[in-house]
Amino acid sequence: LTGPTVFFPRIAATWTYFPVPRHIIDELGDGWTDPGEQAVSNGPFVMEQWNHDQSIVLVANSNYTAGPAPTLTRAEFTIFEDVTTQAFIAFENDELDYAEPEGPDLDRILEDPSIAGNLIQFPMSNCYFLPCDTTNPATDSVEFRQALWKSFNRDELANTVLRGQYIPAYTIVSPDIPGSIDGEMVLTESQEEAVALLEQAGIDPASVELEITYQNAPARNKTVAEYLQATWQDVLGITVTLNPIEDTSYIDWRASRETQAFGTYTGSWGSDFVDPSNWHNQNFTSQADHYRTHWVNEEYDQLCATAVTNTNEEERIQQYQEAERILVEEAPLIPMFRGKAVRSVKENVRDLYFQSTLSLVYLHTVKIAAE
Repeated sequence: LTGPTVFFPRIAATWTYFPVPRHIIDELGDGWTDPGEQAVSNGPFVMEQWNHDQSIVLVANSNYTAGPAPTLTRAEFTIFEDVTTQAFIAFENDELDYAEPEGPDLDRILEDPSIAGNLIQFPMSNCYFLPCDTTNPATDSVEFRQALWKSFNRDELANTVLRGQYIPAYTIVSPDIPGSIDGEMVLTESQEEAVALLEQAGIDPASVELEITYQNAPARNKTVAEYLQATWQDVLGITVTLNPIEDTSYIDWRASRETQAFGTYTGSWGSDFVDPSNWHNQNFTSQADHYRTHWVNEEYDQLCATAVTNTNEEERIQQYQEAERILVEEAPLIPMFRGKAVRSVKENVRDLYFQSTLSLVYLHTVKIAAE
C-alpha cells in the first residue's frame, strides 16, 4: 500500500488475509496446524484428522456463528500421489463423491454418454508454459526462443496429444483477467519461419542440445515433454534431452535456478485474484522473476511498475496489454495451453458451488441428498 492499489480488496478476499491464531502459533510453532484440542478455526469446519499424504478429515465447527451452520457434519479428503490417475477409480468405487478426472480416465468418461452427461466443465484461469533461461545458450537468444515458440502446433498438442482436455494458448495471461491480449497473434506458428530464425541468428542446429525438465506427476507432463522433444528435433534439427524430476522436488529445483543454468521446463500459473498484476508484477518482471528466467526488459518493467498503481482503469489496461505483447514477443516463457476444469460429482450431491477464479469448492453449502 505504498501507492494506490485498486485491486487491494481482491487480495484481501484471498487466503493471504485469512486470520490465524497467533497465540497457538507462538506456543506450538509449525505444530499449530496439527489437529487436536489446540486446533483453532474461524470457519464452518475444523480439522479432526490429518494423516499426512493419505487423508484429511473435517468436522462441523460447533462454534461457528458467522452464518448458517453447514449441513455436512463430516468431510473426508483423500490425498493421492497422482490425483489425475487415481481419483476417478475411487469415485467409480463409491469411495468419493467428487473427483477431478484427467488423462486416460477422462478419455474413457467422454466416450461414455451415460457418464459424460454428469460432468461439470468450465475453462480455468491459468496458463501452462515453458520458462526459458535467457542467460544460458541457446535460450539466451530471442530468435532461438521464438523458433521454439513457432515450431509446434498448439491445437495439435491440446486437442490431439492431450485429447481435447486443454485449450490452446498463444499468449500468457488468462482471458478472464483484465488486460489479457488472448486472441491476438503477437507471434504466429510457422515451422518455416522457425527454421529461418535460427539461420538469421547464426545458430547451427547440430550444435544445440536443449534439456526439458518436467515434473514426473501428473502424467501429462511426460506426454508434453516427449511431444516437444520429437517436434523440436524433427523441425529444428536440434538435440533435445528430457530430465524428469520428482514432483516434491520441483519448488526447490526451480529456486536453485537462481544460480544454476537450465534450458527450459514445464511451468504454469493460475490466477489468485482477478487482476493483471497477479501475473505480471508478481511473476514476470525482472524484480519478481518467479520462474528464474533472468529475463530483463526495461520497457516491460516500466510498464508494469506504472500500471500497478495507476488509478485510470482504461489506461492501466492498455499498459498491461502492451506489457504482455513484449512478454510474448521476447518469449522468456512460451505459452502452450490453458486448463479446462472437469469435475465428476455424484448425483446426490446438491448445492455445490465453485469459487470463480480458483475453481475451489465451497464446502459450506454442499448437501448430500438421500439416495
